[in-house]
Amino acid sequence: MKLRQYQRVAQYEINRQRFKKIMKELSNNSTRITNSADTEHLPSRQNFDNECKVLEKLDGQIPINNVLLCDEAIHFLKTFHSDVEDGGHWRSNNCSRHALIIIIPYRDRQQHLCILLRYIIPMLKRQHIEFRIIVAEQAGNETFNKGKLMNAAFIESTKLFSGHCVVFHDVDLIPEDDRNIYPCPWQPTHLSVAIDEMNYRLQYEMLVGGVLAMRKEQFETVNGFSNEFWGWGGEDDDMAYRIKLAGLRILRPPKNIARYKMLRHKKQVPAKWNSRIKLLSGVNKRFLLDGLNNANYSVEKLTRHKFYTHILINVGKQPL
Repeated sequence: MKLRQYQRVAQYEINRQRFKKIMKELSNNSTRITNSADTEHLPSRQNFDNECKVLEKLDGQIPINNVLLCDEAIHFLKTFHSDVEDGGHWRSNNCSRHALIIIIPYRDRQQHLCILLRYIIPMLKRQHIEFRIIVAEQAGNETFNKGKLMNAAFIESTKLFSGHCVVFHDVDLIPEDDRNIYPCPWQPTHLSVAIDEMNYRLQYEMLVGGVLAMRKEQFETVNGFSNEFWGWGGEDDDMAYRIKLAGLRILRPPKNIARYKMLRHKKQVPAKWNSRIKLLSGVNKRFLLDGLNNANYSVEKLTRHKFYTHILINVGKQPL
């Protein structure tokens, strides 16, 4: 792979598209510089300094009960966190950092979802982060396509809600330390650096799977995830290459706080290596054509539950 050559070509195309988009917006309304939907929830500098004294209130290590029953988890949330609005939205009365959309790709993991909500909602509130939780479930019994599901969830959630950044969060990863601040990062940030099942070690340098935070415009710049990875695995590695090709960096918090517990579940059969390698080797040629801009799907149902918004999405069938 002639990476440097493709990086130059890809960056040129990205810059050209950015310039075209900016000129179009300016021509539509020469007096409007910023989008109010992107700024209405940003705290003032004074409010941020006076009220958002977050770190001193954080607990550090979080003890995790990984066999918690779903009813117990929801009862806890209803008892102590009833201020979360229907649809899974919360904002501090005093201040809020960012406006975060958390997208959880999901299929048949109800207990895992309950446990994740039980721990992540209190943690985000302690961090004074405004958040909205989106659970994206693939409809039917066809082969799972995590990349297309996350693309569809991003498109639909940004139609419905304002937010400055998005976190793609596996349902079976529970944060173990609330000092791992869920950011609106200046560069794409891989938050799940150290996972217990992986002996709390980063498995390889290009790993971005698990929990990944990006600004909305960064996700749009890399054209989202690939829609071509059917079955388990591959779409996250493809995303890492997209980030690099777009001239962005992958940031990671320190591994002593970016710690997660993986909930036990039956492992999915990974996609065939040959098809994954073929797709990954061609990412430089197709990432501007395969992603957000060609994600075909349909929304079958949208339901606002107490602690999350559930979107049931049909991503179609795997091509023969």
